[in-house]
Amino acid sequence: MPEFFYEPRSINDRSTLSAGWHPAFLIAIGDEAKPPTWRNVDIKPRIWRWHYAVWEVATLIGRQPPEHQTATSETTFSPGSSKFPPSKAWTVTRELLDREIQPSERINLDAIARQNPIPCRIKVERNGEWANIKDVEHARKSWPDAAQYLTPEVRAYIAQLVAEIDTAQATQTAPPTPPQPSPPQGPPPGMQSWGSPPPAVPPQTPPQSPPAGAPRW
Repeated sequence: MPEFFYEPRSINDRSTLSAGWHPAFLIAIGDEAKPPTWRNVDIKPRIWRWHYAVWEVATLIGRQPPEHQTATSETTFSPGSSKFPPSKAWTVTRELLDREIQPSERINLDAIARQNPIPCRIKVERNGEWANIKDVEHARKSWPDAAQYLTPEVRAYIAQLVAEIDTAQATQTAPPTPPQPSPPQGPPPGMQSWGSPPPAVPPQTPPQSPPAGAPRW
């Protein structure tokens, strides 16, 4: 019988965003198992998931909650070569840092985003009820006053969203709890288990005749 697999689309919010560019903040990057139906899962079993808080327009930031939208990339981090283009993780990181990445440089973009959400703009393509992130650019290019929108209230809401992301990630990666062995139990009353000796039967004392002259009731 063929094996069927359904991948629920529950990580991203259902979207009301229009197609096109929208203000956003990168808030976290997660490492997770690649879905079993994806290409090259046997060769590259892990992916990185880029988490964004997104609004339709900048004037709505702080007035309504953002949408939680994500995009994925392979875990390859490479500038490419004459034969191969740069990896997606490399190009997005370079764009969000707004500079070139130096040889042998170590960058923890997840830690940077968690401490100070990175302003950017994302390009959305509609897919029914969902939004697909097709491109990312640094906010400097078309949203230079992005930092002023990171008010304490917006930061608090983003921190709550990141906590929910971490909780969901921990639930997905936690190993299953092994079943606990049941304590040994003896046989039910009136029965004996295999290999057990039968219970000892106390000797029966024969009845004695009443003494002579005693009344018989």
